[in-house]
Amino acid sequence: MLRAASLLLGISTLLPAASPVTPREVPWTRAKERFDVAWILPDARVPAGEETVDLLAAMKALHAQRFPAKSDADVPAWTQSFGDILQALRADGTGDAAAIRRMRKLRAARPDVWKQVRTWLPQLVRDDLLTSGDWDPDDDEDDDGVFMGEPFDRDDLSAPAWRKPGGTSDVHQAACLMWCDLAALKEAENDYAAYPDHVGADYDEIWAFPDSYVCGVDEDQRPFSALKIRFVQDLPFPYSNFRCDLSILNRVDDDGHVRCDIHSKSSDFYWLAGQDAYLPVRASDGAFVALLVVRVYGFDLRSVPDGDGARQTALRGSLGNLKRRAEALYAARGGEPICVDGDVPRVPLSGVKTK
Repeated sequence: MLRAASLLLGISTLLPAASPVTPREVPWTRAKERFDVAWILPDARVPAGEETVDLLAAMKALHAQRFPAKSDADVPAWTQSFGDILQALRADGTGDAAAIRRMRKLRAARPDVWKQVRTWLPQLVRDDLLTSGDWDPDDDEDDDGVFMGEPFDRDDLSAPAWRKPGGTSDVHQAACLMWCDLAALKEAENDYAAYPDHVGADYDEIWAFPDSYVCGVDEDQRPFSALKIRFVQDLPFPYSNFRCDLSILNRVDDDGHVRCDIHSKSSDFYWLAGQDAYLPVRASDGAFVALLVVRVYGFDLRSVPDGDGARQTALRGSLGNLKRRAEALYAARGGEPICVDGDVPRVPLSGVKTK
């Protein structure tokens, strides 16, 4: 079975260190030459009546959810919204023990609220394993900071490109709470030169194409950035290796939130595509608390036994490594948010191929 932890949205590099580059401004038409917008994932991901939960829809409802009291009885102020609960959790300090104590207080004080968040909250806020030396993306654990949703069927999507025949039709989805702003997240994601030490990184080579990093505004005057990378990875015997040219688009969607879309038309794949959605969580007073990241992702290598386990490992590994790096960067600059929503940060790109 192929271990595909390296087939990630946040990808590492094995290139020599080079000076980071900033994006060049180009018209939207030039960006569409780098990224085929037909591969942008539509919001209607899970048909009505299906048992599978559309994780993005669920997280969009949760991230802004408020919990007004059902009676005149006093209730703790920190239980008034999802953002207030996370703010209280963060104030308690890091670590699963503190999070568990706060969740017990929530269950005792507001059993009605606990019932609404108990499916998601424990796995989103418990991440001790992720920050330990024992984390393995192969294993789906309750304390790795990543909530794994059920896969849905690519063939149910309305976008023609996503119905491309061949390979598996499963698209996997996951959610991850990141205690950082969007600027730190994108800085971590673009720092390809720092990824060789990430858990599960095992590339032969990986780099961003020279001059591929561009930015501008689309036809609706919303900001975007785009780039293209290449990675090559060995495969176990009797296979050789595979190559992937990956197109990446960061943009602001119709809902005002930032998304990151990826796809590849490389011949070694039947298909590879995905999307991140970044939902800023705020407390009742408007203070930014955290980012709720929802990722959907799928791929199928031609003539290689890359099963669902490999795809789930890739999803956990990419989100987990990104969370670790982005939170560290955010803490290092004092935990003050620079950009949290509605804009695409123009952060430096490291790991561009050198001659």
